[in-house]
Amino acid sequence: VNVDYNGALDLLEGADGFVRRAIEDKTKEKPLDRK
Repeated sequence: VNVDYNGALDLLEGADGFVRRAIEDKTKEKPLDRK
């Protein structure tokens, strides 16, 4: 079972999305879309 592998991917995707949104917020000066 790839639980650890999938978990790592989820964390990576979450962190990447958070960073990208933070960068977009700083560069485009638009509010973050948080679900």
